[in-house]
Amino acid sequence: MTDQRRYHVLLLATSIGGIILLKLGAPCPAAFSQVASLSWLCAPVWTSFFHHPIPEAFIEIAHNIGEALIIATLLALIVDESAKRKLIKEFSLDISSYIIGRWLPEDLRKHLHEYLEMRLVRTSWDITYEIKKSDPGSIELSTSSIDVMENRLDKAVTYTFNYFLEVSRCSKGRSEITSVHLPGYAAPLSTEILQRNMKFPSGYCHFSHDMELEPASAKKVYSFKTETRECLRDNDSSLFYSRHPVIKSKLAVTYVEKEFDVSLDLTFYPTSPKPTTVTTDGLCTVTWTIDRPDFPPMLPGQGFLLKWTTKKAPPVATPPPAKVDAALLVQNENLAAEN
Repeated sequence: MTDQRRYHVLLLATSIGGIILLKLGAPCPAAFSQVASLSWLCAPVWTSFFHHPIPEAFIEIAHNIGEALIIATLLALIVDESAKRKLIKEFSLDISSYIIGRWLPEDLRKHLHEYLEMRLVRTSWDITYEIKKSDPGSIELSTSSIDVMENRLDKAVTYTFNYFLEVSRCSKGRSEITSVHLPGYAAPLSTEILQRNMKFPSGYCHFSHDMELEPASAKKVYSFKTETRECLRDNDSSLFYSRHPVIKSKLAVTYVEKEFDVSLDLTFYPTSPKPTTVTTDGLCTVTWTIDRPDFPPMLPGQGFLLKWTTKKAPPVATPPPAKVDAALLVQNENLAAEN
């Protein structure tokens, strides 16, 4: 018998025992005395003690115990299960950091404990880059970022969507957040609303928006889409990092194949995923997928670095020098001497 079944049998026996104690000293029900198979329940042994009347004090104590047993059974059924789950959950959170980082310094264990208590998760994160040559020495980088957030708590929580864009390091252009599409909106935010929610801290453009996320059990999808445009150097890089854990991510880069070389570095894994490449009419799209089981989830502060370099133009081909006939050259020199 499993522990759970043994526990349920004990609850049943407790409730039956409580009912019997409550009926102690009461007249035998007619339904029992009239049925031959149940008439034994009305034997004197149940209504008297060795054929003598049961003391009133004993009956009162028995009734009180019976009521307590029935109440205990109801509390066990109603309260015990939820209380037990809460206790196990709190206990596991309290000891988890000590189990995982038991060999680490206390300050580091506390930091790990904060990771274990995170409730907001980015289930997917898709980033698309488009690189185009602009003025000499610079490129135009268009970016589209789509991320899906999930609330792992059992109640609604306020989530602050943040997007930071570094001010362009290229003097010939500027960086700007061109579009933001939030969950619950049929279309991207208007230019007026977008600019009203934009802030410009030192060196960055910053958009933020607060919204309530229902628990994951509500089966609602919270997808955020942001588009940006930047002017960068033609040999440069772009770093994306996350403030929340990321389960799965994908990065796609589109560029003219003969103009650029691109590569990807992960900050949380020693190697990068093998990309897939599709080339059509000289336009190349390289896609990296970062997913389990080959790669671990991305933790807050981790991300990936995309690098690109401009390909050097091939040298201009020059025709080889014409071959000179040595005999003809001597003959021409002799003719010149005679003249």
